[in-house]
Formats: sequence, C-alpha cells, structure tokens
Amino acid sequence: MTVTPPALDPSEIILGINNGPGIYIAPENTAPPADLTAEWPAAWIPLGYLSDDGPTLSSSTDSDTITPWQSTSPVRTVITGKALTLQFVMWQTTPESLALYFDMVAPTPAADGSVDFDVRSDGGGQIYSVGLDIKDGDLVTRITFPRAQLSDTGDTSFTRGAAVGWDVTLSALDNNGVLGHISSGPATAAVEGAAAAAEGEEDTAAAASAA
Repeated sequence: MTVTPPALDPSEIILGINNGPGIYIAPENTAPPADLTAEWPAAWIPLGYLSDDGPTLSSSTDSDTITPWQSTSPVRTVITGKALTLQFVMWQTTPESLALYFDMVAPTPAADGSVDFDVRSDGGGQIYSVGLDIKDGDLVTRITFPRAQLSDTGDTSFTRGAAVGWDVTLSALDNNGVLGHISSGPATAAVEGAAAAAEGEEDTAAAASAA
C-alpha cells in the first residue's frame, strides 16, 4: 500500500511583502521584467506608497448551468465570464496617481513640480499595463495585467491627521486570450548560483579523481 505523504510545507506559505516599490503602471502591453531578478524597465512607473492594507487581487468567474428536460439537476456548467481586478489606495499625490484616479492622461509637471489639468466629461478610458511585485525571503511573485482599465474608485477624504488616499480598482482587459500573467518562484540568481556551485563541485571531484 502506497501512502501519499501530506503536502504540508511551511516554506510555501508566503507573506505579501513588497519587492521594491511593489506596484507599477506602464503603457498598455509594456513588457514586464524578463525574469524574477530583472529590474523593472524604465517604462514602468512606481506608484509610491500605498495604504497599509496593501493591494487586493480579485478573481471572479461567472457561469450558467445547463439542465436537461429529463432532470432537475444540471449536467454541465458553462463559463460565461472571467475577471481579474487589482484594488489599492495610493498615499502619494503625484501626476500619475491623480491621473489614474481621475482617469485622465497624466499631465506633464511644470518646472516647479506643479500640475494643472481638467477632469473632462468627454475624456477617460485610459488603458495601462499594471504590475504587482512581492517577495518573501527568496520567493518572488509577480502578477501583471498586459491591459487594464480603471473600473472603480473609492471616496477620498481630506481629514486632519490622516493621509489622503486615492482608492482605485483596475480591471484586466482581454489581450488575445490573456487577462494576466503570473511568475512565482525562487530568485533566478539563487537558482543559477546553486547550479554553478554544483558544477564547481563536480569539476573539483573530477580533478581529484584524475590526480
């Protein structure tokens, strides 16, 4: 009798710790980093501090059931919709955060850093790439939406003693059948380093044997 060992591995429990800035936007279909140790390309703009709740990734599926004439129970479920969203509250007030919240083109700052733009009724519909980057120990998890659009905003309160937060939800858009991309695993450098070390040990052993 073969007994399957329990799949209880505490090393696979990860914490949602930011990897660098942790949250980025870029023009739609901007290529993400090539691997889990590569830096984010210059086109990816970090959005700065987020509220301590951090970002929230949501996945939802809509379906219909098919029930035949001869039965009161369905015989098949048909998937009719899939959605991925990323919600977060930005604590830094920048041209990018204001433009994202108000769904407008990011304004070019003046020499003194100030910005000035209209929130137009005939504007909006900006499409971005969005990236989430977390790291716990040596385990990196990166989630990107190649195409995403603002789908909801929360209220912004201006109160004494509290940071002003710009609450946004970005929804992934279909990109030739792809909603999002996930990369998760040990940092590439650590994997390559272990392989190099193993190869070096083999070479040393071979040299000793030859001697």
